[in-house]
Amino acid sequence: MMGYMEHQIYLLDNGKYKLDEVYALPIDDMKEEEKAKCKVSAPVSPYDNFTIPLEEIFYNLL
Repeated sequence: MMGYMEHQIYLLDNGKYKLDEVYALPIDDMKEEEKAKCKVSAPVSPYDNFTIPLEEIFYNLL
C-alpha cells in the first residue's frame, strides 16, 4: 500500500525502538481489500478504550 498517510508506533524494548503498529488513512485509489486492512484510529495510553481517529492527527495535512 502506497500513497497514504500513516502513523507508526514504536515502543522502547531493552534500549531499542521496535515497530509495534502501523495505522493508515485509506485513500480513494486503494482497492477495497486494502482499505479494509487500514487501522484508522490509534489507541491512547493509559486508557484502553480511548482512541484518536487518524483524521484528527492529520487534519491539517489532508
